[in-house]
Amino acid sequence: MRLARVTVQRAGGKQVGCTFYALQHPTSECGPSCLAGEHLPGPHQPAVQLLLTRYASTTAAHNAMVRTAEAGRGAQQVGVGGGRIGLAYQIAFYRKDHGRDWACAFNVGSTLAEVRTVTTRTSFNAVAVAKHLAAILG
Repeated sequence: MRLARVTVQRAGGKQVGCTFYALQHPTSECGPSCLAGEHLPGPHQPAVQLLLTRYASTTAAHNAMVRTAEAGRGAQQVGVGGGRIGLAYQIAFYRKDHGRDWACAFNVGSTLAEVRTVTTRTSFNAVAVAKHLAAILG
């Protein structure tokens, strides 16, 4: 999926996440049919969203990760790098996908990281983004 724009979420003066939106068409470079085969959400629906939430402790962040995944469906453990285990699960992120979008959550110390995608076929994209995010967070 081609991404066109990004917004940054802030809370208390700190960046707590970002949201990526899909390219919309037609454009001068891309006619009405050039993206026809891609699963594109509308201009106001995020394609990928990254969220960071700080908790009082590592245990609290871990428990929040478990509760977040349990609120979804089909949770499964996944390695996100550095010996960390995250959870991939399906959520209702894009209404038209009827609760089949994949997300991945993991914690780094007292920070819970969540990756939400509009991908319905496999957890691969959510987990791949989570692995990159985990490497950045340390």
